[in-house]
Amino acid sequence: MATHELPPEVIAALATLLRYAGSIMREAIEANPGGNGGGFYDAKTAPMGRTAFLRLAREGAFKATKIGRKVLARKDEVDAWIESRATIAPHRSAREAHTSDGYGDALALHEANRATNDNPPPRRAKPAGKARR
Repeated sequence: MATHELPPEVIAALATLLRYAGSIMREAIEANPGGNGGGFYDAKTAPMGRTAFLRLAREGAFKATKIGRKVLARKDEVDAWIESRATIAPHRSAREAHTSDGYGDALALHEANRATNDNPPPRRAKPAGKARR
């Protein structure tokens, strides 16, 4: 397979174009430091927290772009991802979680034993060992 090299003038023109595009993007980011008015979230302004945002961006949960040291994702895509996750696992009360996690029977047995026994079980004595100084 043959390789084609670009002429130096084309490479210089592309480098200039990339620098110009990068400066425009930096200006847009700096003009909106809070991130709330723009169309992008970064790790600091994401609604799910810094590490979760970076992990989800790396896993491809939503499209993300790295500009310099910042990882940016479109707000509408991040919000859509959050909405899709909100409908998957509805909130359960703590009591429902205890009875449905496989430990419900053990918990009920423990509560029944506590109700019938007024005296708690005796504590084991600690074995004799070296005296602490």
